[in-house]
Amino acid sequence: MARPARSFNHSGKVINLAAAAAGFAVQPSWHERALDVAEVPGAGRGWVARRQVQKGELLLSIPRVAAIEVDMDEDMEGWEAELALNVLRRLDRLGPAADPRLRQKHELQALWQDYAKTFPEAPAGAAFWPQDAIITLGWPATVEQLLAYSQQIQESAQWVSGNGNVPRDAACWAVSAVITRSFAVDDEVRAMIPLADIFNHEPRSASSDVHEVAWSLEGDRFEVHAPQTVMPGEEVRICYGEESAAELLAVHGMVLPKNEADYLEVFESVEDLVAAVESICGAPRRDRLARLEVIPVDDLLVRPGRLEASEPLLRALQAMLCEDDELCDPGERRLRLVCSEERQQSLRLEALLLLAQILRGALRVIQDMPDAGSPDLAVRYRRHVAEMLNQFVREANDASSAGVLKRLFRRKRRCCVGETVIT
Repeated sequence: MARPARSFNHSGKVINLAAAAAGFAVQPSWHERALDVAEVPGAGRGWVARRQVQKGELLLSIPRVAAIEVDMDEDMEGWEAELALNVLRRLDRLGPAADPRLRQKHELQALWQDYAKTFPEAPAGAAFWPQDAIITLGWPATVEQLLAYSQQIQESAQWVSGNGNVPRDAACWAVSAVITRSFAVDDEVRAMIPLADIFNHEPRSASSDVHEVAWSLEGDRFEVHAPQTVMPGEEVRICYGEESAAELLAVHGMVLPKNEADYLEVFESVEDLVAAVESICGAPRRDRLARLEVIPVDDLLVRPGRLEASEPLLRALQAMLCEDDELCDPGERRLRLVCSEERQQSLRLEALLLLAQILRGALRVIQDMPDAGSPDLAVRYRRHVAEMLNQFVREANDASSAGVLKRLFRRKRRCCVGETVIT
């Protein structure tokens, strides 16, 4: 017996998903699909498995003609404005003074107009906050990057407003819609894919061996594949692409309670790393800079979890603290210590203590910021940052204590062995 058509209420607006699926020619057909839309606690609506879903299984297949897309440039910049304008064209929301050549009639226009009613009425991302609110986020790298991103988004909205002859708030709505609900497909296009945007986000730092949103073999459809096996009744999530709490806050206006893909940028560059070590240690390290240029900026991060998650940063600090003859040949393309295992352990212990000292100072600054006058999400983000810093400092303290005891034990053992030999 066929199930009745499902109508879903979102923000007080109702859309018949069965009708939308039929209109957008989504495959598998609505009654044969592996997914149902359901309310997910703390996440709004989402796709939930009706039966066991296998990793890599095709979940949705949407004709390319049903999507709204733009080609991606090599630098992948500027797509937000162009795609936002295309969304307004598809919805027939351009102003009367817009260039007539922009106007577009599409066979699925009415369906898209109905579907767009489920979009949030106003931007939620911190990229749309005023500058003084962004500054309350506290973490220097986040504030600097979000201010720059906000400027980019505002410029995109201004361009959409002018070219589409729409009010600024309508332009911001369109830009917010495309940055929160579109997908990059094989770095070729950025596309608004109907019904695919119902999937909620699954943080994932390591690249998956399943391309969740990809082309069909014929290149005429967008396909969504299951990133992992999911049991009946469990939610099926996909990775949006953003990793850190700062990125998710900027785009989607959310701070996840747990995000294994998160990170904090501690040093903006290798030069910043060198300056910090010089300031704390009191010894010049500027001559080490040329040999440290092989360190990727992505290594200068603190990640949640155990200390091993931040190992690249600890190795960079070890390279700063060691002697010149303890580093590999400058011609090598990666940093490598050429000293005894015991010396490497000693350097790692120094690096841990140094980084913990830096993070304790940053933690005091974050904790001293008043909650009053800050957006609730900014307060939640600062607490999230503080917990990450606290976790690292606790782990570092435990590891340092264990390391000191281990070194003392080894030293005592060598002395005892020596005495025995002498006897």
